[in-house]
Amino acid sequence: MIKKLLLLLLLTSQLANSQVRFKELAFGYNDNSAEIVIINFGNSTVDISSYWISTNLTEAQVNTFQISSGSYILLAGEYIVLEHPGIQRATLNAGFSLFETNNFNSTTDMLDFFQYGSTGNDREFVAISKGIWNPGDYLLNLHSDNSLLGGGYTYDGNGIQNNMQYWSGYGLLNVQEQVFSKAKIHPNPASDNFSIITPNTNTIDQVNIYNINGALIKKMNSGFEKINISNLNQGIYLVEIISGYKKVTKRLIVQ
Repeated sequence: MIKKLLLLLLLTSQLANSQVRFKELAFGYNDNSAEIVIINFGNSTVDISSYWISTNLTEAQVNTFQISSGSYILLAGEYIVLEHPGIQRATLNAGFSLFETNNFNSTTDMLDFFQYGSTGNDREFVAISKGIWNPGDYLLNLHSDNSLLGGGYTYDGNGIQNNMQYWSGYGLLNVQEQVFSKAKIHPNPASDNFSIITPNTNTIDQVNIYNINGALIKKMNSGFEKINISNLNQGIYLVEIISGYKKVTKRLIVQ
């Protein structure tokens, strides 16, 4: 009896120390499929083979996806790359939910959620109830232009940070599109100034800074090499980088 209790406590501790969530959705250079990355931010090993992914209300167990890289057994800090044939580059809006079980209305069993293109996708209502996604939030659709190939969305948080501001989009096509994949904010966190570093700053047309409530704080059309933020309060801001008709949002921490 004592051994069983010790085993139960050990398993409970391991689950508490695991933090499994989506890391990236990457579109291929064709219309047929995408890859989704799941990472273990925790400090214990976890088997995700019995977990479930729900996409636009179509559910599938993780062990039914084809593995591109990694293993269902995720050590601390490890990730797995799964092929997701249900999502294509031409899919204009989608929501993705990760569940520990097939109880898809459970806030306890939901582990992660994100969406792009519009609101109301997949199990958004569960994510809102759980407090990991804000009502009305969605990532910009990068693929409304059919000439765009590749690209995707990536989670930039530390595993316990939630909501849209910790996600960003990137695209790959031409010189303008390279801004999305290679643009960096430095330093980050920042206090007085920060710079947007790209292979060619002339490809940036405009930079907007928003607070986490979506209010526009600052708008710039030049001087991206040194942006003054000394008048901003400490906190998290969203930096929108615009190049032509493409946009990408990066997270900035002001301290």
